[in-house]
Amino acid sequence: MEEERHFHEECGIFGVSAAPESDVAHMAYYGLYALQHRGQESAGIVVNDDGVFVSHKDCGLVSEVFREETLRALGKGNIAVGHVRYATTGSDNRRNVQPIVVNHHKGRMALAHNGNLTNAYELRKALEEKGAIFHSTSDTEVIAYTIVQKRLEAPSIEEAVYQAMEVIEGAYSLVISSPTKPAVKPRAVFSKPRFFRMMETLMPLPPGSMSSSFVRLVRPSLKSSTDTM
Repeated sequence: MEEERHFHEECGIFGVSAAPESDVAHMAYYGLYALQHRGQESAGIVVNDDGVFVSHKDCGLVSEVFREETLRALGKGNIAVGHVRYATTGSDNRRNVQPIVVNHHKGRMALAHNGNLTNAYELRKALEEKGAIFHSTSDTEVIAYTIVQKRLEAPSIEEAVYQAMEVIEGAYSLVISSPTKPAVKPRAVFSKPRFFRMMETLMPLPPGSMSSSFVRLVRPSLKSSTDTM
């Protein structure tokens, strides 16, 4: 029997940069609550407290995944990355819940992703041939491993993201936290049709005080060839 099809919103991603020891978990919670219409399958938050990452994620609505005691357990910090999921690729299970946290010898990275890659299969195959072990079936892990691979040689997380974007194709947005830096990467890359062009903007999230913490909602942006870059 043919699987019943429904209209869905895409995933929602959220980033917070604040002063040290801020309650970024609650900020991210309210941001994800406002984005609940973009995904109802799962929710997750990673809190970064000066390089120490604490995360919680699970299947369910934001209010179901994050009770008050769960948010308190995430602790205080200066950066948070959040995600609500509607599955565009990858089955609906806990292995594909975001954000994901990756460890490497230059530190850690938390990443939340919205969108799809058109060359995910090719990138996954190339990474596996180099020894990468995947724990999910989503594009997100492909993006994370590609950035980490570049980061091992690049002088900064910004440069690593730029280099990764040269090989990743698709339409997507990212919110990323390194141990010390938060950043968002809105980008649209299409090889076809031709009127879509790349967006090469990497926007660091500036730190702020508790009263002026910087919070950015990110959605993919598309540019026509008739637009000015």
